[in-house]
Amino acid sequence: MESRRLSDWLDYVSQLHSQVIEMGLDRVNDVFHRLCRNARLAKTVVTLAGTNGKGSTLAAVEALALAAGKTVGAYTSPHILRFNERVRINGVDVSDEALEGAFAAVESARGQTALTYFEFTTLVGFYLFQQAKLDLVLLEVGLGGRLDAVNIVDPDLAVITSVDLDHQEWLGDSREDIGREKAGILRPGIPLVIAEEAPPTSVVDVAGKLGCATFIWRQDYTLERAGEASQALQWRGRRKHADIVIDGLSDNGLPMANMAAAMQAAMLLDFPLSESQIAAAIAGLKVQGRFQLLRRDPEVYADVGHNPHAARYLKQWLCGLPVKKPQVAVFSALKDKDVAGIVKELAGVFDRWFVFPLNVDRAMPLAQLADLVERNQSAPVHTCDSLPECLAQATSEAGSDGRIVAFGSFFTVAEIFQNGMMGADEGDGG
Repeated sequence: MESRRLSDWLDYVSQLHSQVIEMGLDRVNDVFHRLCRNARLAKTVVTLAGTNGKGSTLAAVEALALAAGKTVGAYTSPHILRFNERVRINGVDVSDEALEGAFAAVESARGQTALTYFEFTTLVGFYLFQQAKLDLVLLEVGLGGRLDAVNIVDPDLAVITSVDLDHQEWLGDSREDIGREKAGILRPGIPLVIAEEAPPTSVVDVAGKLGCATFIWRQDYTLERAGEASQALQWRGRRKHADIVIDGLSDNGLPMANMAAAMQAAMLLDFPLSESQIAAAIAGLKVQGRFQLLRRDPEVYADVGHNPHAARYLKQWLCGLPVKKPQVAVFSALKDKDVAGIVKELAGVFDRWFVFPLNVDRAMPLAQLADLVERNQSAPVHTCDSLPECLAQATSEAGSDGRIVAFGSFFTVAEIFQNGMMGADEGDGG
């Protein structure tokens, strides 16, 4: 087969199937069995589903596993800058060369079977994990759960981070319907960790019918201040068949429910970790594009949140930071997203909004974007033709005492990074 560079493979695969999404597992499952010969991906597999929070929860489980000396593969999507971000082995993005070999292996195995971009690239990750003979593989669901390509692999433990309205055209119009789709990752008798204190009944019902021991945030495990005057956090949960308490944890700025869920998953997987190792792994965790501090004077944060549930997370997180005035939004979104819902969640948070059109085919037109922002909150809205123009105006508006928050899409964050708009605090989480 002719040798292709990674960029060539990505161009080829994006044109391979007439649809971006085709729900169903038969095609990808057939190719998987030809590719991996029915062998397990790793000694242990964890699958993570949810509307938001999958990436940060997966990253926390990964950090805890690495601290315990495990060999770990992680599959996530989408990427921000480079495709390589989607497949990590032992905390490191895989190389172009490794990916090129894996793409060739999948192409050979698929024969005449048409695969979508996500199906093909998921199999690329699976192939690399199987070749690496790992202790643990962590799989992030791309869309839903039941019919997502990731779900061709049987997990030993499942995590559902949150359930809210997103991708309704594929998953259903209610939390109950969407929860049922996400619960499709469950298998009989495996444990389930839920990072939500009031999950849809559909999730709990499916888990009960399958005999899955279920651990629910704030019911079966918690993460909270050790005392009114304390800055330290205390985690309570289950390890094997006993209650356990871990003290001396710090707030890393990521959602506590997700960090707590990751710790509960680590306990159920019985990672050999001391309290100090757990505290260090959680404290040092940074996730690219999640509440990420890019520079100071003024503060500039980037967040990939792109639905109303993520906007609620963002509002809660901002309310926990020291007050900065003015607080300015730099915002853009895709045309298939609930922009009105996102903006309503953040009404009253920002003193001024700067909006711009993303440089992708799915971008919401600028006039429509500005109209939706104006109609769903009361602060002044300014339109810009590009992200650099937006950031320049926002920086002037914020001055040295203000704060800028750029959000609305993975593409928003990617454009910030691509334009080199990263200051001395690059990589520092919020």
